Amino acid sequence: MNRHLREVKSEIHKCQEEARSLTGRLEEAKATLETKVQRLAEKQCQRLLLKKHQDVLESQKEDLLKEKEELLTMRVNYPFTADK
Repeated sequence: MNRHLREVKSEIHKCQEEARSLTGRLEEAKATLETKVQRLAEKQCQRLLLKKHQDVLESQKEDLLKEKEELLTMRVNYPFTADK
């Protein structure tokens, strides 16, 4: 009976050690995952900012092209002459 009790205690101790080991691994995995989540959030924020910047640049491009067309139209309609 005493031997059986020691075996049971030994098995309990092994299970506790395994549980501690698994808990440690789980905490490491959780920390790694949290780091990845943070990086993903930062990249999403950067992507959003880049998209907004791209939209602004596209709008500026359209405005400049319209202005160019207006200037070309003015040049055709009212050509500059060096005689005046």
